Amino acid sequence: MKRFWPVILAVMILFLAAVLVYYKDTGRLDYQNIKLESDIVERTFVNYSENAVTTGKKYNVPPEYLLALIALESSGRKMVPKRFEPSVYDKLDLVSRSKLARMENVDYAKIKGMTSKELYDLSCSWGPFQIMGYKCFELNVPVDVLKGKRNFDLSVKWIAQEYGNQLRSGNFKDAFHIHNTGRSYPKFGPPRTYHLNYVPTGLKFMEEFSSRLSQTN
Repeated sequence: MKRFWPVILAVMILFLAAVLVYYKDTGRLDYQNIKLESDIVERTFVNYSENAVTTGKKYNVPPEYLLALIALESSGRKMVPKRFEPSVYDKLDLVSRSKLARMENVDYAKIKGMTSKELYDLSCSWGPFQIMGYKCFELNVPVDVLKGKRNFDLSVKWIAQEYGNQLRSGNFKDAFHIHNTGRSYPKFGPPRTYHLNYVPTGLKFMEEFSSRLSQTN
């Protein structure tokens, strides 16, 4: 049996190497071959380029990233419907009844006595960036303010607070992944985003919007 150990060990090493290569490869970003929908690009640029430039400058966030994020999250629509997240509501409901200690930064003290309608608003994502309602606590504003006329400005402020360092260092791969999942892009394996092409499509959108913005300056 001892004479077979080198062979067994070699096979195991090759197997582990193959697994690592596979998982590393599945995390690669081939965004150059992604085809963008021209109507989304055009609609996003027409509806939001001015705001993206102005607010991006205010919070030191690249406007092409903001436009790409809007294209991903709301297809550049001017009137963006809210998106209700039942799983978020269930967790917030448990926190409000002291059956769960917290959900991210939200604890009992922040939502005690809230009605089901108020918890519902916290459980929806709002505006062109689809910022979750409960992020209002990080911004120190009521959820009604976050979902109102100041949504665009407050959303960019939250982006700058949450992962502005990645944006300013040019780490857009992590930035897109953090926005969608709350975590950096995995070092191995596929992304955790709701759509596998979310990050590479975002990078492709950025490339397109960067070109358009340079033509308008």
